[in-house]
Amino acid sequence: MDEMLAGGIANAGAVRRRDGVVVRPSTPHSPTIHAFLGALRATGFTGAPEPLSLHATEEELRFVEGDVALPPYPTWAQTDDALASVARLLRRFHDASARVSAPFLAGPWSDAFGEPSPGASMICHFDVCLENVVLREGNAIALLDFDFAAPGNLLDDVASFARMCAPVDEIRHEQLGWKATDVGRRLRVILDAYQVKAPRTSRRNRRLGPCARHHHPMADQSGEFGLACERTAYACVISQSAGLAVVETFRESGSQLVRAFPLGL
Repeated sequence: MDEMLAGGIANAGAVRRRDGVVVRPSTPHSPTIHAFLGALRATGFTGAPEPLSLHATEEELRFVEGDVALPPYPTWAQTDDALASVARLLRRFHDASARVSAPFLAGPWSDAFGEPSPGASMICHFDVCLENVVLREGNAIALLDFDFAAPGNLLDDVASFARMCAPVDEIRHEQLGWKATDVGRRLRVILDAYQVKAPRTSRRNRRLGPCARHHHPMADQSGEFGLACERTAYACVISQSAGLAVVETFRESGSQLVRAFPLGL
């Protein structure tokens, strides 16, 4: 008998487990996703579900045993240790993706968040939230749900992850069950665990899409790091200025929010 699996938004109530197999709705991008996941496994990366088969309206993937946090997020999923573990898993995913992405850049991929950022060089996940990570004994072992995967740059993906898991995005904050936390400290946890080393000292010439018409000048003073999730429907820029993590978020509606958090050491 099939077991319904909780979680998700787009596929809520439509994902089920049949013995050791997950059966879920397929999309027009599923063939590309399955081929990409297969290529990842060929590199030795096991931090994503193994693709098994595709049908007209459904896909099958190997079930990954472990714990997945669902809203309201439990305390164990909100620890700094769990956050660092996910950041390390994301880094391993990017290392593997960089090795195999070239044949897959043409897609098709999801355009749910708009066009890819300029110079997209690899396949990114773009939806690394707690519901899409499997943990086992507190360690992140697999990323789930590649429906929104698309060409991008690794720092775009890190920024997207930080937006949802630091978290710097206050949308649905209470609904998701996030407890009051030191966002700056958690940003530092992500940067250290992922080992972000590439500085971006100026963002004046980077395209943030039509939603980001007004760019805050503090973000141009980034001396240590700069992360950006730059899609045409949404942009999130995280940069450093005078010991602060300056977070700018932009939305398609044209709204803009700029906040600064003391950056944890």
